[in-house]
Amino acid sequence: MNPAANDFHLTAASPARDAADPALPPDEDGSNRDLGRFPYDSVFDGAGSEVRWSPSSGPYRIT
Repeated sequence: MNPAANDFHLTAASPARDAADPALPPDEDGSNRDLGRFPYDSVFDGAGSEVRWSPSSGPYRIT
């Protein structure tokens, strides 16, 4: 991850890799899904990388 560059991709050592609910279907590599917006090893093109939160907009649900 590199938050300063708006890069929130998982790293190889991330505890969020393969950490999703095991009841979900497996991901492309056959393991548990990764937690977070970008799965490990996904390609990041920068599109849609800005998210703005405000207290009046909540509650939030991220899927």
